[in-house]
Amino acid sequence: MTISPQVAPNVSASTAPRTTTLTAVWDAVLVRGVGVMSVSRFGPGQYIVFFHHDVSQGAYVATLGSANTVAFMPPGEIVVSPAENAPNAVVVLTFGSGGLPFQDRGFHLAVHLP
Repeated sequence: MTISPQVAPNVSASTAPRTTTLTAVWDAVLVRGVGVMSVSRFGPGQYIVFFHHDVSQGAYVATLGSANTVAFMPPGEIVVSPAENAPNAVVVLTFGSGGLPFQDRGFHLAVHLP
């Protein structure tokens, strides 16, 4: 079986737009980040991540995870969305497995900006 790459019409590798990626790693405290101003916990499993840039047009990717290289997180769920009335912020919500009520979990967040 041969798989050929799919390219968007009228876009070549040389004309593809460059992107910027901003990141945050939270594990009860902000462990590390690129372009992050702060992270605030506003309730169990409820966080808002503030960046130094407008991220309202970005693509958000998040996963549960620890900053510790040998620790594994218990199963759970995570959702992200732009923060209302704060173009430089992303809301992160973490849950237990099966959508159980909000639970504090470590997470990794990447925001890809055009």
